[in-house]
Amino acid sequence: MAAGLPENHKRQRTFQFTRDVPTNWEDPKVLNAKIGDYLTVARKYRESDDWYLGSITNEESRDFTVSLDFLMLGKQYKAYVYVGGKDTDVDLAGSLSLSNYSYQILKKR
Repeated sequence: MAAGLPENHKRQRTFQFTRDVPTNWEDPKVLNAKIGDYLTVARKYRESDDWYLGSITNEESRDFTVSLDFLMLGKQYKAYVYVGGKDTDVDLAGSLSLSNYSYQILKKR
């Protein structure tokens, strides 16, 4: 995620994620992790039964398979998947280049 003051990003189309995802969590779960390489975490929104799952990796592209056994059995969930574009730039210090940032939002059941 990009750093800086929120008011600097309000009109940026690329920051839909920050508008969609709440920050008031309970029951966080680390689903996989390797220090310095990757992390996948799921968090339950405190004010509903909604879950949010996210992964981050170093400069290496990865595919993850994670267990969702913490979700309520028999309940149908809707997923909004935010996928970084192949043309997104991240410099060697890990900072996101706002001049070349793209993503897709996919809706799945």
